[in-house]
Amino acid sequence: MCGTLDPLPQLRPRSADKTRASLEGIAQTRALPSIRPRSADSARESLENVPRHMSQDDNVRSVVPLNPLRPRTQSKVRGRGVSFECASQSCRTSRMVEINDFVMERILGTGSFGKVWLASKRTSGKAFAVKVQDKGHIVDMGSVQRACTERELMESISHPGIVELHYSFQDAVNIYLVMDFCPCGTLFDLLVNQPRTKATGKGTFQEDGARFYLSCLTLALGYLHKNGIVYRDLKPENVLIDRNGYPKLTDLGMAKKIGSNGRTFSVVGTPEFMAPEIISEKGHDFAVDWWSLGCLSYEMLTGITPFHSKSTKDLFVNILVGNVRPFPDSLSLSQAPLDFVHDLLVVDPKFRLNEGSFVKLHPFLNSVDWDALYEGRTQCPPSVKRPTGAEGTHLKVALDPFKDFLDFTKIPPTPRTPRAKQPPQLTRRKRSPLLEL
Repeated sequence: MCGTLDPLPQLRPRSADKTRASLEGIAQTRALPSIRPRSADSARESLENVPRHMSQDDNVRSVVPLNPLRPRTQSKVRGRGVSFECASQSCRTSRMVEINDFVMERILGTGSFGKVWLASKRTSGKAFAVKVQDKGHIVDMGSVQRACTERELMESISHPGIVELHYSFQDAVNIYLVMDFCPCGTLFDLLVNQPRTKATGKGTFQEDGARFYLSCLTLALGYLHKNGIVYRDLKPENVLIDRNGYPKLTDLGMAKKIGSNGRTFSVVGTPEFMAPEIISEKGHDFAVDWWSLGCLSYEMLTGITPFHSKSTKDLFVNILVGNVRPFPDSLSLSQAPLDFVHDLLVVDPKFRLNEGSFVKLHPFLNSVDWDALYEGRTQCPPSVKRPTGAEGTHLKVALDPFKDFLDFTKIPPTPRTPRAKQPPQLTRRKRSPLLEL
């Protein structure tokens, strides 16, 4: 048999006096510091003590984190009357930038994740290239991390040979990257407009033109590698040409930060420009960018890619064994550019020109004034046939596929005035000649 259970103690509600006494005891034992409103003088002193490690020419995005990018000049602290002047004098707004601040004019290009629009700032009228990417498509493709990495890398770098990021923001549907606008199209467009050779029927650069663009790309790749970033998608379509004829790298979606001695095993890139270590999945580093530079050098001089094949399988086989197409005999090239291409297209990355310092010392590039090239004091060679006209509007690049879809507004028809009814007219019928008989 079960024993008898003791009755449960009766719970009574705690009186207000006991609650008040408990709170007073806690206040006596643990005295909390009193919080007082901060004065304007103390706030100003705190702002003045912030270390000023920026010069007047530094960009705002090195101080203000981009999420989204918002340039500021005089951002007032609410309720305190304190103003903070930004180091950059080019920024004139203190609010978030959004898509309504730009006038979308026309499409510059399309890609796998979105479109690039030519847009102008409403306040200043300055032209920008706005990369618009659909969020739903990015999520479906599993490339959310890729999009975030591209924005973070573009925020962290600043080089004259790389397109600069000015703003980044988002809405419920798209993410936006506002970058430099290069009015002369891509390197592919420029190469197509060059004089065609009889050997391949494609446009090619002369040696001085190829040397100029390869030297600029060498500086840009060397800067990325110095910051631990491997580019991995070098091709003519990803090189923009500014109004002075200088090339700029764009689209860092395939780029990755691996550090100084890191390696990665991702299979990414464009098949015609992929290095053999990427295809074999043995791990790769910065040497893959110099392989792509060798492929680009070959295309600049001949107009075709060095491993072109009818199928992707044959293309990868030619890359893995290093089966480079021989240069056409009709091309009048010296030995220096030929050696430059072959020294870059070496299957084993250990024996390849795999560092920017080695590439600069090659006989094909040893006559380049690197300081003048970095500062933009080197003129584009006259042998390069550059586009004429403002803003490169004559270039037929990626027109809007919906350009024929015209805007339409239905206009209601004007009401018709009813005609006045006229009395019926009586007409005499002609008698039949048979009746007259």
